[in-house]
Amino acid sequence: MFTEPCPPNSKSSVTLVSETWAAPWYANPRLAITYSQCSLQNPPADLSFPPLYQAANLQKHLTATGQPPLVVFNRSASRAEPLRALGAVVAASLADVSHRADVVFTCLSNDAAVLETYEQLLEDTVEGKVFLEQSTVSSDTTAKVAEMARKKGATLLGSPIMGPPASAVSAQLVIILAGGTVEIRDRISPYLVPILGRALIPLGNDERDASKLKLTGNFFISSMVEMLAEGLTLGEAAVSAYPFPVSDLDPYVNPTNLAHDPPGLGQHNVQKLINAVFAGTPLVPYAERMVSESYDIDLAAGERAQFSISGAKKDVSHILNLAKNHGAKLPISEVIFEHLQQAGEEKGDIDFSGIVGVLRKDAGLPFNLKKK
Repeated sequence: MFTEPCPPNSKSSVTLVSETWAAPWYANPRLAITYSQCSLQNPPADLSFPPLYQAANLQKHLTATGQPPLVVFNRSASRAEPLRALGAVVAASLADVSHRADVVFTCLSNDAAVLETYEQLLEDTVEGKVFLEQSTVSSDTTAKVAEMARKKGATLLGSPIMGPPASAVSAQLVIILAGGTVEIRDRISPYLVPILGRALIPLGNDERDASKLKLTGNFFISSMVEMLAEGLTLGEAAVSAYPFPVSDLDPYVNPTNLAHDPPGLGQHNVQKLINAVFAGTPLVPYAERMVSESYDIDLAAGERAQFSISGAKKDVSHILNLAKNHGAKLPISEVIFEHLQQAGEEKGDIDFSGIVGVLRKDAGLPFNLKKK
């Protein structure tokens, strides 16, 4: 028997008593998070820093509710200092994370990093502990680390996140959850929504399903980016000059205004259409990256993409493998992968939205329309 604290954000002082549970951590769980290298003070604009903001939101909640502080780990200890300032405890190693914490969140850059991290997290005694794997990886990788955890008496849940960095800051992420048992998922869920996100999608006992759904979601996002790149390129390629001299225009038309509102179609008018019709959707910021060409970051100066070409290639490769394993065909993903390959060869590991440059070149336009 144990005494369970009130769910997060509960205003009640009543505690619940249950005979269903034996795992001691449910009475007063100690949470931890380990993440890719990034910084709260100067965060890279890529997929590695949403977990850092998740950590900040978790620590703020734990402080407000009088629970044990969050344990955090990053290979560069200095990058965890902003979280220490919020009250978190910085672990010395991954083994230290497992020793200190009952519930461990991991959010890492790729499959190899996930496998390497879990080999270290699971080295010592972890019986009864729960791990939430939030990285975008293949379902096979999720299954491998889940089996590694089971052999040590621990539980691993697949819990990838969806949403841009701003959603992590404002706790508006969409969080997927699968694996373990219904009871464990129910105990974990209050620490996910509303503390970290706005919506939780529970799937069942198979942790692989979480990775499959995340990859399906990324299929929609990558397809959307390809669609935008093609549409903006079409608009720019379809630009046409006036069939008569500017002097023959209506005398009330000021020719100097043409510099601000150039004739013909052009990507600027396609963007206006996107902003008007698809306001409030991800199409708007992605279109802005393409038109402003903010995708073409200065790699030599250490700038990092919001979603890099290499990260997108990894995800699309997983998407294609998932489709192949289940007999589905995704021709658009095959095209996207080819465009990612070409963009990377042309510009390096720039932002994913830079695939628009590949479409432009195919249409006889320069990769970048603006002079850098």
